[in-house]
Amino acid sequence: MKIELRPVPMAEKETLNNLLEKYNYEFSQYDQIPFGADGLYHYWPLEAYWTESDRAAYFIQVDGVLAGFVLINAHPECDRSLDWAVAEFFVAYQ
Repeated sequence: MKIELRPVPMAEKETLNNLLEKYNYEFSQYDQIPFGADGLYHYWPLEAYWTESDRAAYFIQVDGVLAGFVLINAHPECDRSLDWAVAEFFVAYQ
């Protein structure tokens, strides 16, 4: 089994957004955040992953097949310093 991280190019933003919708749906049972009037969750900082140097988006591939994503950033959730943090992580490999 070969597992790879591949940077998400802007041209594949829609694929990442589609996975984020599934991720946010699954996570909504914990954070109770509702979807919008259009039925979508709209991951709000998505554009920033191509415009800000302190964010990065990667697809997770298993044997060349899309299996999920990981979003990382340099924005701490506490008062401790960090290099990078996992903002979101989703795997749905079958």
